[in-house]
Amino acid sequence: MSHESPFGQRLVDRLDDMSPQLRRAALYLIEHPREIALVSMREMARKAGVQPATMTRLAHFIGANGFDDLRTERAQLIRRARFIGAQPPDTIRLVQNCPVAIASDVLAQMGRQVAQLAEADNLARICAAARDLAAASRVFVPMMYLSSETCLRYAQAIPSIAGKLELASALQGGSRDHVFLTLSLQPYSPVDLEMAERAHLLGATIILLTDSETSPVFALADHAVICPTGSQLGACGKLIPVLAAIETLSAVVRHHAMQTPLQH
Repeated sequence: MSHESPFGQRLVDRLDDMSPQLRRAALYLIEHPREIALVSMREMARKAGVQPATMTRLAHFIGANGFDDLRTERAQLIRRARFIGAQPPDTIRLVQNCPVAIASDVLAQMGRQVAQLAEADNLARICAAARDLAAASRVFVPMMYLSSETCLRYAQAIPSIAGKLELASALQGGSRDHVFLTLSLQPYSPVDLEMAERAHLLGATIILLTDSETSPVFALADHAVICPTGSQLGACGKLIPVLAAIETLSAVVRHHAMQTPLQH
């Protein structure tokens, strides 16, 4: 690999300091740099023989905020190589500062995040979560933070469960047909974990929308839908994949609602 990208050189420079798993992931990225912008993190982790969380830890290890930083950097390199060629450095700087290029990067990043929802693992989780939502007798949602309020607000747009929604504070005695629908995005809150632990102890089915398997609520969830958020995006941008996941859940729940009368 020619170390045309700064993070590529950082990977090589830090190889000796890495654990075996980080080194395996780093060597894969060094040997397949173009995949960083073109292939999902989960797929790269599978090919490298490591867990997806290892890729995230590797990004942090070399000073990035997250794996999307590496993806964005690599995508920009490919874009410049394709459209700029061997233009002078001053021209490259102008293109980097171009409003159209900035807008294109933001939209491309959001598009990649939503596309990752359609990976096989996530699709299976979404369909399983929708099945339990459709069958639930009551759906409990926390309303502690803006993110959870947003989740509640959009959950109310799912006609088949709107009449079943209650605040999590009303969850007293649970059963498997009670669903606790929650959201856990960085920075993670201990309150989210406490509420999920309570729902777990009461026997409710936990459906989690989260940005990472490193969320403290992940281990408690019966269904955890990964909504990848980009470190380069603001608060609104980070909610795009969450809203896309809820819209997808809504569509599948509606399907179950239409099928149920036919089965009786």
